[in-house]
Amino acid sequence: MYLEIPYEIGENDEVKECFDKLELDIEDERKEKVIQITSFYYNKIKEYTNVKFHPFILYFTTYICYFVYRDMQFDVKKYRPELLFNLITFGRFVEAYKTDEDIKPIIKDISAKLATYGAQR
Repeated sequence: MYLEIPYEIGENDEVKECFDKLELDIEDERKEKVIQITSFYYNKIKEYTNVKFHPFILYFTTYICYFVYRDMQFDVKKYRPELLFNLITFGRFVEAYKTDEDIKPIIKDISAKLATYGAQR
């Protein structure tokens, strides 16, 4: 399922600067469209996350949207609710990891187990 994004959605200057800094390999015409959809996602994610983590979330969201939408087969006028949900969830996860001391050991333990499991395969 895809939902249309409003045409009046514009570019977020932070997203545009982020794309320029990262020097991502994308055609100019496509880049402008991807910047608009990235701006949409980033603006929505900011509503659910602490402002302190927005710089990190900006770069993370920019990379993810670049990889998802750089290919011409995807319509950038439509967004994926599941991607938005996953980006918000990841932003909240980072926020919890950085602010809640009780969660850090749990996440480190799970990460170590996942890395060990992955290495054994």
